[in-house]
Amino acid sequence: MKKIMISIVILFLLSQKIYANVVYDESISGDLPTGPTVDLHLGVGINSIVATTGFTSSISDFDHFNLIMDEGYKITGINYLISNLSVLPNTDYLITRYDLYVNNNLLDTTQINILSDTNTYLFDKFLPLSGDFLIYHSALGRSNGGGTWDYEMQLTVSAIPEPNMSLLMLIGLALFCYMFLRNRKSNCRFKYEVQRLI
Repeated sequence: MKKIMISIVILFLLSQKIYANVVYDESISGDLPTGPTVDLHLGVGINSIVATTGFTSSISDFDHFNLIMDEGYKITGINYLISNLSVLPNTDYLITRYDLYVNNNLLDTTQINILSDTNTYLFDKFLPLSGDFLIYHSALGRSNGGGTWDYEMQLTVSAIPEPNMSLLMLIGLALFCYMFLRNRKSNCRFKYEVQRLI
């Protein structure tokens, strides 16, 4: 009986955090277009968009995407990680900016200093966020040379807990524990009666 109880608890805990994987990788799916034409469907867990961007005299790479979630899910974190930064000589600053739109309304803007901010959380004051929305790569800025970099945008998606289901599960677990303990007491009483008769 203990093994069953432990298995139920382990299954419950494991079901709470499921990791999704990469939803878009430019090295596999091609360059993200400059228009907001790519629809990315997000699942529960950490969803990653892996891409390369930059701003030099010959490169001006903007990446836009629509993020789509099923009902009952919410984004709880958006993290922008920079790697493989290649800066040209005489570059004093290098920035990028992302805008968050919901129903064609601008909610927030986050500017990232590429030279110093290798790990930035985007749009924190509007999270958690549910529904469909657009992340628009709205600006690139540089002094002199500029540079290029790889980035990973990690979007953490969680299920919105349903109070009725959580309550029902808690009641079921309490009932199971009660029956287990009651059964255990009656088994002890039965053993006592058998020993008394012997």
